[in-house]
Amino acid sequence: MECPHCKLINPPTAQRCDCGYDFPSGKMKESYLTERERKGTVAKATGLGSFVMTLLFVAGYLKYGKLSADSVIAVVASGFLAGALYWIESRSGK
Repeated sequence: MECPHCKLINPPTAQRCDCGYDFPSGKMKESYLTERERKGTVAKATGLGSFVMTLLFVAGYLKYGKLSADSVIAVVASGFLAGALYWIESRSGK
């Protein structure tokens, strides 16, 4: 089910979202996650995506022996996005 507060998709059996929204009562409560667990979630996910893109880029190069412009753009864009999201999260204090 989708959290009405943060839009995170939760399992149908979830009682509370990571953001703290309590599904049975429909009210915001304290999150079960610690501050450390909540910090950097988007940046970590984007960083992982960027890492996977880089691996695919290298695998494509090793297999075909050449670089396509699309693959270079994809790797550069994902790295830029990861850095930008990390910077935004670090500035917002989340």
